[in-house]
Amino acid sequence: MSYSALDPEYDTFCPPGETCPGCKKPIKSLEPCRRVVTDRQSGGPLVIYRHINCCPEPPRPEQAD
Repeated sequence: MSYSALDPEYDTFCPPGETCPGCKKPIKSLEPCRRVVTDRQSGGPLVIYRHINCCPEPPRPEQAD
């Protein structure tokens, strides 16, 4: 499976000690954030967490009439 670093999986809470790669600031305990998965050259996918404001909502498909 291929992942894009810009496609968040879902909103969640992160483990302690995570830093947002978008703004380089720590994510506080119990602060909602977005879980993002990206591919690596070797090994399994990499999970990162971003502040919600640093990671915009993915575009939603238009609903058919």
